[in-house]
Amino acid sequence: MRYNARNLGIIGLVYGLVHGELLQGQAAREGPYARYQPAQCAYIAHSEEQAWWHQYNTDTVLTPRTGYVWRPATIAAVRSCLAQFTVTSVPLDQLLGYGQGLLVLSDTVRADSAFTRLVASATSRSVDDRAWMLLQIVYRYLDDAVPLFGPVTPYLAQLDALGAPAAGERMLAYQAVAERARRRDSVDLESKALLASIAASRELRGPALTRYGPSAAGGYAQRAEYFVRQGQVDSARAVFDRAQQALGAAAHGYYLGGGAIEWLRLQRKYLDPVGRTAPQIVPARWDSVDHGTIVERPGTKRPTTGRPSLVIFDAKPGISWEGPAPGYTIVKRLASIYGPRGIDVTFISWTERAWHGQLVSVDSQMTFARTYFLTEQALPVMFAMAKQTRGDPLVRTPSVNVAEADQGSPDDAYQPPVDPSIGLIAYLIDSKGIVQFVTPVRRQDEAVLDHMLAKLR
Repeated sequence: MRYNARNLGIIGLVYGLVHGELLQGQAAREGPYARYQPAQCAYIAHSEEQAWWHQYNTDTVLTPRTGYVWRPATIAAVRSCLAQFTVTSVPLDQLLGYGQGLLVLSDTVRADSAFTRLVASATSRSVDDRAWMLLQIVYRYLDDAVPLFGPVTPYLAQLDALGAPAAGERMLAYQAVAERARRRDSVDLESKALLASIAASRELRGPALTRYGPSAAGGYAQRAEYFVRQGQVDSARAVFDRAQQALGAAAHGYYLGGGAIEWLRLQRKYLDPVGRTAPQIVPARWDSVDHGTIVERPGTKRPTTGRPSLVIFDAKPGISWEGPAPGYTIVKRLASIYGPRGIDVTFISWTERAWHGQLVSVDSQMTFARTYFLTEQALPVMFAMAKQTRGDPLVRTPSVNVAEADQGSPDDAYQPPVDPSIGLIAYLIDSKGIVQFVTPVRRQDEAVLDHMLAKLR
């Protein structure tokens, strides 16, 4: 063959076409997840969802009672990544993440096969190792977009079979079930899981009690809250008394330099106001929105008499530790639903002489806050600004200028000490002015708040 210009051109064209097809085939075989380990495929779901929702207001993101729903594009991405692997080919140290990825696809059959293989591989390992492994499997089922309570049952049974040496992991597993049930307002399931969690915590001894004591206190606190939601306040207080006795040996632990007793003390503050008359709030200024304009409402009194109330205190004015103000959008949703049904909604912030990290005058902060909450966040509420009366101006102290009440200090009546990660505290007050329920306002609290507001009279 003579290589003239024409022949060389044809050869070059053919080579280019063939080489291009080969590269395309290689790319198709590899794909964007070719270098991913099996366990990494599960995390694609979270990264994809975060990237998608980042462009939207947080009022489109919530944890509804039925659970979150993955977008089709997210499911397709996880499926593409997992297609490279099979249950039998995945290394043992990757099976947890691989099974979690399969749960994103709602492939519970293969996920259970992966977890079963993992458990079978650990039969000769220590009780601690097996207990930890079973707990992680429980977490994978419950942390899926839609918590899967049914498939968890056999793994809970295996944990129970390990007995007292696995008391800590058993307690945490049942607490996880109870917490997910609470988010869905599944009262019966929550109650059974809490009883099992507390029973396991009673088997904790020595270093295990010190290590898991604060978590055990959390189980007792949720049990007490469960009774409050059922209207059984005396039973709730009895739960705290029993917890104090059961966890007394765990006075020191890993929670903020304290242990279970300190955690119980903090959690009991949410119960203390229940059953008491809510003091009148006397802030520096009242405001609401009238046809799009902020209007001062001097002489306003809250809580109202003869009408149920939802009073919300902002523990971190203008700031939310969960991201861009999901708590505020929850308030907006609930106020939009229950305000028209006759529940008065009051939102209270206070001055700190700072706003979003900048030093400002009290008057400036009050102006910024009114605009932020009533215009930018568009909260359909009666808005109050209270001036702090003591404390470092840059550090929030539990101090609100409210009228004195005969049942104790106004600070105790309205402001329990809160975990630093909590931005909002809600008080549900009946038409007689009696506090019925106190809770943080977070995504995981919305279903409970919804349920309690629906029956508030």
